Amino acid sequence: MLKGIEVTAAETIELVQKIACLMKEYKRILKERASKMYSHDLLNCLFYSPYTKIEHLESHLGISRPTAAKYLDEMVRLELLKKEKIWRRNYYINAGLVAILAHTDVEEIDSAELVRTAEKG
Repeated sequence: MLKGIEVTAAETIELVQKIACLMKEYKRILKERASKMYSHDLLNCLFYSPYTKIEHLESHLGISRPTAAKYLDEMVRLELLKKEKIWRRNYYINAGLVAILAHTDVEEIDSAELVRTAEKG
């Protein structure tokens, strides 16, 4: 039983370290290429969930809808997020985070399926 706890703890530490590295990389990119919109709160929003929406940024950052949309579209342009339109809503997928959580490669992620599953649950 203790071996199982040890293995789980080691896997969790590795997972957290990978997420921290990805956050550092996003922070570096945002500061270098989009410094006017960078904030630590924005970075936290990108890692709160594997996907986000305009409404999430509006409420968490206290910014207007057009500003939130502009920020998210810029992050798509910087290839930090993938934009997926489902029905009338745009979802912004943090594919790097999904890949870490799913233990897979970014190319294998079906963004639309991820959003449909998350919206059901």
